[in-house]
Amino acid sequence: MKRVLLCYAAGAAGAFANTLLGHLLSQAGLLAALGTRVLVPFGPPSLYARLVWGGLWGLLLVLPPLARMKPLKAGLLVSLAPSAAQLFYFFPRAGAGLLGEGFGLATPLVVLALNAVWGVAAAHLAREGR
Repeated sequence: MKRVLLCYAAGAAGAFANTLLGHLLSQAGLLAALGTRVLVPFGPPSLYARLVWGGLWGLLLVLPPLARMKPLKAGLLVSLAPSAAQLFYFFPRAGAGLLGEGFGLATPLVVLALNAVWGVAAAHLAREGR
């Protein structure tokens, strides 16, 4: 049970890092400069949702193969799951099209990069807590 709670907390903390970085990049205009119209809000409702989802995705780090990997490799691998969900499920449901092409051609790369930040942060925190 301790490992499950640790991975959830690590995933939530990784989501905070992901959200803060995405918000700062969007506020600085760097995401727009990359050719995407993705905005990362930092208010309580969106932050709450991102922390909960980040914690849930962090539960993947409980899986023994991921737990045995180095944090960088585990983080990059586990980050593909929320990226796929965003690009193939959530964006199309929101009307942004497959891969979020409605937000610009660079959107998939931005999603992959920001989720990589989440995954690596979460994997490192989960490893440090053991």
